[in-house]
Amino acid sequence: MSYRLISRGADHAGFCHQDPPANVMSLDKVIDGMKAHLANVKIHHERGDQAKWQWEVTSFQDQLRTTWERAVEEVVGPVIRRLSRKVDTAGLIKLTILTDADCTVMRAAFGRCSACFTANPERSIPACPCRR
Repeated sequence: MSYRLISRGADHAGFCHQDPPANVMSLDKVIDGMKAHLANVKIHHERGDQAKWQWEVTSFQDQLRTTWERAVEEVVGPVIRRLSRKVDTAGLIKLTILTDADCTVMRAAFGRCSACFTANPERSIPACPCRR
């Protein structure tokens, strides 16, 4: 069985997409798709087309941040939900699998993402992340 996403625009309907939207795909599939897309567009960086590369980096930054937040929320979801004021302490037991090392790795990775992709327009365009 396969699924197709059919969306509509302002004036037309019937835009078919082979993959479902990223917010319903598994995180592994989202990350694989991001890697594939980055491999396809890195040519802009290699050729020195800064305008196209900036466009791709900006789009990638948004998708990376959204995916990162979703991944973290899946881990802490039993206790804390994004944009929620409620803390469900009954789910705290589900978080005990996290170690100090897990949290250190998560914060370091988040720091690298933040350093590489910033919304500051005065900062130069970052290097291709696929080369790291």
